[in-house]
Amino acid sequence: MESFLEEPAVTYIALVLATALLLVEVALPTLGVAGGLALLLFALAVYGITRQDLVWWPLLLAAAGVAIWTVLLVTRRPSVPAQVSAAAFFTAGSLVFCVLADDVPAVIAGITGSIVLPAVFPFLQKQARELMERPSDVGMESLVGRTAEVTRWSGSKGMVMLDGAYWNAVADDHLEPGDRVEVDAFAGMSLHVRGAEPEEDRSGSPAPSAREEGTNT
Repeated sequence: MESFLEEPAVTYIALVLATALLLVEVALPTLGVAGGLALLLFALAVYGITRQDLVWWPLLLAAAGVAIWTVLLVTRRPSVPAQVSAAAFFTAGSLVFCVLADDVPAVIAGITGSIVLPAVFPFLQKQARELMERPSDVGMESLVGRTAEVTRWSGSKGMVMLDGAYWNAVADDHLEPGDRVEVDAFAGMSLHVRGAEPEEDRSGSPAPSAREEGTNT
């Protein structure tokens, strides 16, 4: 096992995998699983560098690239120049480290890692951005965008029914009982609603509201 960990290529691969897992931990919620594995792989890589007495300073360049990637993930900024800079730092550090290790498998691993990680990063950033923009499935945030029905209204406030529950609501529109409304915000336990766009039936004409249906009957 020790001889396996003392191979320069294995050391570099451990570093690349640790970096990838670190970026996954930053981009997506893994409850610390990816981060924990990243720390373990970093520890194995440090052990390999120490045992082999490898020249480690080029890894500072690679670390600078990883730092830029991390900032981009945290800020959710799709900056192409920053991505190019990160890829350049990571590639330069990786290749110099592997070349100075004077090991052909390590050089091959360095070239591969320098291609794969920069190629995977845009996907990670896209997933992180979509995760942040996705509507919440729990809490008050989950009600935004939902359609409710006015049950009682006076002036600019009243009550609406949503999923069988009654909610206090306010609106800038003139509303009446039976109107369909859409939740567009909330404050505390009160909803802010607006008149919902009428749904069209198959004939293309607007479907009657609950208030109109009650009048017709």
